Amino acid sequence: PLADLIHSVHERGLTVLLVEHYVGFALSLAQRVIVLDEGAMIADGTPEEVRNDERVITAYLGRAGRAAKEQARGALADTASAQPHTADEGK
Repeated sequence: PLADLIHSVHERGLTVLLVEHYVGFALSLAQRVIVLDEGAMIADGTPEEVRNDERVITAYLGRAGRAAKEQARGALADTASAQPHTADEGK
């Protein structure tokens, strides 16, 4: 797969420039990430730094998107201990 090829090239001491719209894939491979918004650089750093950068969150999720993401994260945490049930229950 592509990820293996990129790792192989990097292990040889070469730099790889990856332009990618699948953020998870890009962040899983990169040591340094640069984020562009409408052609302007808005972030430059490690994957973790970029993932938590307010400019990136605002540009790609918007303020409402961030609130929805945090609410969903909380809801998922609440359901982590929930017991599964079937459609037949309660009949």
